[in-house]
Amino acid sequence: MNTTLTATGSHSVLTRGWVSPPNIRGTFDIALSCGLTIFLCAWSSICVSVPSPNHGKWDLFRDKWHMFCLGLLGPEFIFMMALGQYMEARASENAFKRSGYQNWTIKHSFFADMGGVFLQPRDWKSFPVDAKQIHYLIERGYLTCLPINEAMIDDKNKADGLARFITTFQMLWFTLNTIARPVQRLDVSTMEITTLGFIFCTLGINFCWRYKPMDVEIPITLNTDFTIQQILLDAGESVSQRYKLTPLDFIGRKEWLVDWLWTFYVNLLRKMRLVHQRPRVRPAQKFSSFIFPELTPKTALVPLLVTIVYSAIFMICWNFEFPSNLEHILWRLATGMTIGVTLVGGGYEIFSIARRGRETSNNPSKKEDNTISGSTLSEMDCGLTLELNGCKISRGNSAVGIPLRSILITTPLCALYTISRAYILIEDIVGLRALPPSSFQTVEWTQFLPHF
Repeated sequence: MNTTLTATGSHSVLTRGWVSPPNIRGTFDIALSCGLTIFLCAWSSICVSVPSPNHGKWDLFRDKWHMFCLGLLGPEFIFMMALGQYMEARASENAFKRSGYQNWTIKHSFFADMGGVFLQPRDWKSFPVDAKQIHYLIERGYLTCLPINEAMIDDKNKADGLARFITTFQMLWFTLNTIARPVQRLDVSTMEITTLGFIFCTLGINFCWRYKPMDVEIPITLNTDFTIQQILLDAGESVSQRYKLTPLDFIGRKEWLVDWLWTFYVNLLRKMRLVHQRPRVRPAQKFSSFIFPELTPKTALVPLLVTIVYSAIFMICWNFEFPSNLEHILWRLATGMTIGVTLVGGGYEIFSIARRGRETSNNPSKKEDNTISGSTLSEMDCGLTLELNGCKISRGNSAVGIPLRSILITTPLCALYTISRAYILIEDIVGLRALPPSSFQTVEWTQFLPHF
């Protein structure tokens, strides 16, 4: 430290040279760093569907808020959704390229699948069409050209490059700082370990959604000279057929077990008035932001492995110091329950997906029963089928609807998982009241520099 005595008139001023900051941090500093990183991870990675023209920005914000809350409870669910949408968009891109449309990119597929493209028939109201439906319409001549280029999509994309850079930098700095602490024998709080879990899932989400436009408010409308009756009649569909979203549902994606389970539990939350219920409009004026495209058993292993790793991150705190022995025991129970539910529930659902896939391949006539066409799922001749919370619950060899055993197994597992995850988040905050002394020391980065 340099000290200089300077005389100015009748006074002497003692000045000091370069002063290093203190190598300590406060409880508020820990909470602020973790909270800011988690918020950036959970909010900046969110990509929701294009809102309904009648609701606009409020509809967009509400979807982002709901997805943000889901991301706080389980970012691995957002990753599963993002992975399925990425695989779906990539498949649509390949289908267009095989048909000779080389200018169609995965960004086009994402834009269409999120409701960014509306079809305006000659005699009917406009409605959104996804990438598969656009490909169908072009292949059969209902759309003569595709006047959508990447520049038009980029113009509607509100993704902020600076915000993503800041988020990436914060995640990198936080990770390095947390890893460096045990190297210097400094304690780490449970909140910092939880934040590492969010960073891990966010990296996967950002990878899958790196081409997906963000915060698009106004869709692009494609006009066709054909009537909706002509399109449906040429496809062999009844003009008066009941549909769930739009008249082109027969071209859309297929529903599967995860869709039915998601609908079942969301409807439970709606009845509890925890989730907003939008008025139903036919044809739909937007696609749901919570779309879980069907995964193959092999592809479904990826989100399962990610969830296992994410749950295992909490096990790092197994031998941490806690404010009380009871909190330590509850943390071990919660983290153990989380990874146990992941292994049992995830393994069971993958087994169910594989088994239903074999049943469908052995009986091709059942494939069409899994599509989203029709306002309700069809009744089956065998087994027991009942309606509950807007979903079919079936017992027996039904290929349509949620198997009763899935409800009986998944519901208690989901409840245990939610309680465990909620306790982990609560303990992260409560545990800040009593941390080991070294938790408040900062990393001495100069120790990593070579000394001569």
